[in-house]
Amino acid sequence: DSLVVFGAGNKQTITVNSANGFQGAIYAPQANIETIGAGFIEGALVGKTVTLSANTKYYYQDTLGRLGMLAHYEVAGWTELPRAFGQ
Repeated sequence: DSLVVFGAGNKQTITVNSANGFQGAIYAPQANIETIGAGFIEGALVGKTVTLSANTKYYYQDTLGRLGMLAHYEVAGWTELPRAFGQ
């Protein structure tokens, strides 16, 4: 089974604690999504911004692209940003 979270509205922040692991999808295109904790996220995150804490491991689950509600979206590319000095 999978968890899918839909966010609605503007000026919204969704915080995910990855310490115990998170498996699922968050679709909140107008929200800022941030993670805390030293764990993992497996699934998909769609937000206005997505900020992963330095210790969160993220695994994009490409099979989510074949689900009905996410079928109109696909990963066209991404940029991995280097960690800031000292992090």
